[in-house]
Amino acid sequence: MAARGSQLESGEFVAGYRIDELISRGGMGIVYRATNVALGRVYALKVISPELAEDEQYRERFRREIRIAASLHHPNVVAIHYAGEHDGLPLLVMDFIPGIDLRAAIRQSGPIAPERASDLLTQVASALDAAHRRGLVHRDVKPANILISVRDGEERAYLTDFGLAKRSDSESSIGALTKTGRVVGTVHYMSPEQITGGHIDARTDIYALGCVFFQMLTGEAPFDRDNSLATLLAHLHDPPPSLQGRLAERYPTFGLVIERAMAKNASDRYLSAGDFARDAGAALHGSRYAGPETVVATGEARPPVTDQAGAELLAAADTEAEPPASGGAPFPAVPTVGTPGRADRRSPRYRLLALAGALIAAAAVAAIVVFTSGGASPVHGQLFEGVLNPVPANHVTGSGTASIRLQGNLATVTVDTIGLLNGSSHLMHIHAFGQGVCPPASAARLYNGHRAISTSDGIPYYGPMVIALTETGDTSAMSMLAFSRYPSTGNIHYRRTIAVPAAVARAIRRDNAVVVVHGIDYDGNGIYDNILNRSELDGGVPQEATAPALCAPLFYVQGY
Repeated sequence: MAARGSQLESGEFVAGYRIDELISRGGMGIVYRATNVALGRVYALKVISPELAEDEQYRERFRREIRIAASLHHPNVVAIHYAGEHDGLPLLVMDFIPGIDLRAAIRQSGPIAPERASDLLTQVASALDAAHRRGLVHRDVKPANILISVRDGEERAYLTDFGLAKRSDSESSIGALTKTGRVVGTVHYMSPEQITGGHIDARTDIYALGCVFFQMLTGEAPFDRDNSLATLLAHLHDPPPSLQGRLAERYPTFGLVIERAMAKNASDRYLSAGDFARDAGAALHGSRYAGPETVVATGEARPPVTDQAGAELLAAADTEAEPPASGGAPFPAVPTVGTPGRADRRSPRYRLLALAGALIAAAAVAAIVVFTSGGASPVHGQLFEGVLNPVPANHVTGSGTASIRLQGNLATVTVDTIGLLNGSSHLMHIHAFGQGVCPPASAARLYNGHRAISTSDGIPYYGPMVIALTETGDTSAMSMLAFSRYPSTGNIHYRRTIAVPAAVARAIRRDNAVVVVHGIDYDGNGIYDNILNRSELDGGVPQEATAPALCAPLFYVQGY
């Protein structure tokens, strides 16, 4: 028998199957062509990688979800026939699908014709809807997990590897995902909530399927950056890429379909993969699908209800019947305003939320609950402190300190400053999931002919905004620009105890949180003006109002 973790040899027998040849090797394990000796039938046998198998949480979820996956009987799902262990490693036996996977098909032939891409999308979406109906989230939708075969003259897509994607709280932050030797191989298709450790449901698969559809149309992954960290950051706060050239001209509504499928905030995505495919099918003809939204997911795959509006939307979208495979009633004109109850994806407000990370707050809670205002700090907990220093190039002379006393998910935040602008509101935020540092002088760019660092220039360093340090009310990303609820004096004495999402608490404990005080007086005239031009975050305010003034990385000091 082969040693643990080594490759199986041709002719070797495993659980009644003879290994014929190696088919592929990937991050999840190794796949072989194998023959069931008793039946004389050919199957695909996959041995899960030792790295995954050593994670007991993964092994337990693997056992649970493989049972569900094995019960899926769908023409676009690779059927599972056996699950067991070999030399301590989990293995499963699946249908052998002759053909090629979508990744290899794109590499060989480049972009796929829109009609064919839409047809493949419809088939994969149907497979996902079937899984979501059983409460199963795939978590690793990517071209390599989509097999393509031709039977009876028709091309058929098969989705495989249900339940195999690794997910654990200890490996959900950017730092963990990009740790040396542990880089996740599918960062090109990871949703923002997967990266930040947020809530996972059917819409996570829809985001990944949006990435796959973009790649089918263009031949390129949507966020193809120089390294894994840059790719993860792009998923967090870069807008979905636009289709270019003749493709965009001939199919003008494809871009809007991809934009919705890949929305940063899961609540802005399609509620079912089938809805996504139907909208893409309508976009082939320059229109949009105007039928009712459908929810097919159950159990863990079902989107959560976070407010009354969400409850009404889910109730209205629920259906027991199988929705139409494609088509539907299209409408000719693309609306320029948002769907009722949703942010307009063209508005400066929506771009702001996408850029600065509203997804993190939305993935955890719709609005962070405030427990006290000006109350006493918890007696126990972990203390994290930092010195607020001026952001280079922004003409800031102030200084200060910041601290967070963390007890569970309760955070008592203290910010003290001197020497900042008086009489204008200072936005104050906790940023996380970046590099955990303040931007250097080299991050400055020209704004209206003047060198300065904007909020978005700093995001690659301190990460997107995760908490709005308002003096009253909501502290989620929805209050990022609530100027009237921030301090308006240069000598700030702020103290507030709030509940923060679990992912944010973990970031703080990992020294990956930064307090930023915004609002600069670039030309020293005592007010915010437009010497740097309008803010790229919101064209209704000056750049000086949102530019970072003071920045402090937080580090662990003491605690239990």
